Amino acid sequence: MTIMKRLSLSVALATTLVSSTVPALEFSRTWFFGGSLSDSGAYVGNPDAGEGGKFTTNPGPVWSEVFASRLGTSAVANNPDNPRTDPLGTNYSQGGAQVTIPVGIGQTPSPKNALPIRDQVSLYLERVEGKASRKAIYSVWGGANDVFYNMGLVNDGLPLEQALANVSVSAGQLVDQTLRLHDAGARYVIMPLLADIGAVPAWVLETVSRAGEGNPAQGDAVLAAATVLAMGGADPEQVRLDALAAGEAALGLPPGALLSTYQGTSALTSGLSGTFNGALVQAVNSASANVILLDTWTLFYEIVADPGSFGLVNVTGTACVTPSSLYCTQDTLVDPRALQSFLYADGVHPTTAGHRIFADYAFSVVAAPALVANLPEVALGNIRGHQDLLLSRVRGGFGQGWSLFAGGSMGTQDIEAGQSWDADSDDSRLMAGVARRLNPAWVVGGALDASRSGVDFSDDNDKGGFELSAVEFSLFADYQQGRLFGTLLGTLAFNADFDDVERLIRLGGGVRREEGDTSGDLWAVKGILGYRLWQRDGFTMGPFGSLNYQSVEVDGYRESGKRSTSMNFGSQDRDSFLLEAGLFADYSFARTRLHGGVSYEAELGDDDRKLSAGLNSLPGSRFYLYDITPSDYYWKLDLSLDSQVAEGVGLGIGYQLRNGEDGNGDQQVNVGINVTF
Repeated sequence: MTIMKRLSLSVALATTLVSSTVPALEFSRTWFFGGSLSDSGAYVGNPDAGEGGKFTTNPGPVWSEVFASRLGTSAVANNPDNPRTDPLGTNYSQGGAQVTIPVGIGQTPSPKNALPIRDQVSLYLERVEGKASRKAIYSVWGGANDVFYNMGLVNDGLPLEQALANVSVSAGQLVDQTLRLHDAGARYVIMPLLADIGAVPAWVLETVSRAGEGNPAQGDAVLAAATVLAMGGADPEQVRLDALAAGEAALGLPPGALLSTYQGTSALTSGLSGTFNGALVQAVNSASANVILLDTWTLFYEIVADPGSFGLVNVTGTACVTPSSLYCTQDTLVDPRALQSFLYADGVHPTTAGHRIFADYAFSVVAAPALVANLPEVALGNIRGHQDLLLSRVRGGFGQGWSLFAGGSMGTQDIEAGQSWDADSDDSRLMAGVARRLNPAWVVGGALDASRSGVDFSDDNDKGGFELSAVEFSLFADYQQGRLFGTLLGTLAFNADFDDVERLIRLGGGVRREEGDTSGDLWAVKGILGYRLWQRDGFTMGPFGSLNYQSVEVDGYRESGKRSTSMNFGSQDRDSFLLEAGLFADYSFARTRLHGGVSYEAELGDDDRKLSAGLNSLPGSRFYLYDITPSDYYWKLDLSLDSQVAEGVGLGIGYQLRNGEDGNGDQQVNVGINVTF
C-alpha cells in the first residue's frame, strides 16, 4: 500500500483539528469523552498503535492531559476493551468514535472498534451509579468522525442535503450527552466546536494520491506535494496551491488539473463541519446544561493567519512521515524540532505543540470568570481601607467648634476567595474632611477621598490585572460620653471605575492580551460601639464591637473584538456583612495617646455567588462559574499613635492588619493631621 493510500485511510481517524502548581480553581476531577483529539492512549499496546498510542507526536501529551494537569487532576485513558489502560482512569475518549453510530472510523482494528461517545458516557454513568459530581469538570468533544462518515456516504451517492441533515442530527445527539451528564448532577461541561476540517493538509495529499492511482509516479508526486507543504510559507492557501502544482507536475498533468477536485473535497468537508457547528451552538444555547463552548473554528484560523504568535513555524505540512500519528514517534519526524514547530502531526491531527495551544485556550476560557470574580472583592477591600483611614482621624480627636482633617494611606490586599483566582492589590488613597463638635459628647462630619488600587491576578503577575479608581464620600457621627463611645458612618462611592481589566493568555509560545473596562456602585454603613471597662493612670481598656454592611455592584462588560479568546461577563453583586468583636487598650501620656485593638470579624454575608461568561465570537453562548465564596472570618489588628504637636493641631499614624481564611487579608499604613480652629 502506498504512503498516500494509507494517509487517505488515516484521515478517517480524526475527530477534528484543534485550531487549536494547582490554581485557585477547584475541580475535583476532569472527565473526558470524545474521539482521537482527546484520546490519551485508549489503544496503547495494540499492534496498530505505536509508543504512547496517541494521535499526536508521541509520546507528547494531548490537550486533555495538559488541561487536566493545569487543574491538578489527570486524564488517564480508560478503555474497557483494552486491559492495558486504567479502569480507574477518567478519560473514556477513543480515536475514531462517532457520536452515536457504532461504526468506528479508521483503517486499522483499533479505531474501527471505537465506542461511540454515547456509550462512553453510559460507561461513566454506570461507574458512578448515575450520580455525576458537581465539583468535577467534563469535556465532550466529537463530531468530526460523523463528518468523515457522511463524506463517505456522499461519495457513494448520498444527496448532500441528507448528509447536512445527518451531521445536524449528530450535533444534537452530542448535546444530548451533556444533558445526560447535567441530569446526573454535572455542573460544568466543556464542548469545543469543530475546526474547519476542510482546510487540513490531508485533502491536498489525498487529491494528489488519488489522481496518481495506477501512475508509477504516484509516490514521487505525493512526496513532491508533501515537501512543498512541509516548507510552508506566509500564505497557507498559496502553499496548498503550490503543493497541488508540484503533484501535477510529477504526474505529468496540466497545471490546474487537480484544483477543482481539491476544492470540491475541501468545500464539502468545510460545509459539513460548519453545519455541524451551527447546529451544535443552536442546541447548546437552548439547553439547560451549563456548557462551556470553545470556539475552535475561530482559533484554528487565528493560528493559520499568524502562526508565529503561537510559537509555530509551519501550519501546512505534517511533522510525521507515518501516514497516521497513532504510531508517530520521535524517530519518525521530518525534523526533531517539528513536534514543537509544526501544527499538524499527520494530515488532520495536531502535534504536541498544537495540543498545547488548544489546552491553553480551553484553560483560559474556563479560568476567565475566576479572574474577573476578583473585581468586587477588591472593591470591598477598598471600602474597608477608606473606613479605617476615616476612623483613625476620628480617633485622633477633635477640639471645640470646627476642625479640618486630612490623611493618606498605602496598603495591600491579598485576595483568595474560593473558586476565584488569587489577586494582589496595591492600594493608595488621599482624604480630606471637616468635623463639627456639637457638644462635649457629639461630633459630626464628612470626608472625601480619592483612591486607586493596582491589581495583579496571581502572585507572579502572568495573568493580567486591572486598576480600580474611586471617589468615596462618608458622613459620620461620633459619640463619647463617660465610659461609652460609638461611631456611625455611611459611605458612598462615586466614579468607581475598573479600568484596563486585562487577561494575559498564554497560547503555546505566545501571549495574548484581552482587555475591557467597567464600572460599579459601592456603599457601606458601619456602626461601632465600645465601653471603657477599666481606666487607671492613663491606661484604658475594654470591649468593642461593630457591624459593617458593604455592598458592591459591578456592571457586566465585554472585551473588545471577536477573537476566539475575547469574552463578555455578566454583572456581579457582592454583599458583605461583618460582625466584629474585640478588645482595645489605650495609653495616654503627656499629649500623646497609643491605641491598640485586636478583634475577630465574622462574615455573615458569605453566601456563594456565581458569575456568567461567554465568548464574543459565539453570540448567545453563556456559562456560569459557581461557588465563588469569600473568607468566613478575619482576625484584625489595629495600632495607632496620635499626638497633639501644637495647640489645636494633632498628628497621627496608624496600622491595620486583617488576616482571614486561606490567606485572605489586607493591611495598610496611614498618616493624618487634625486641625481645630
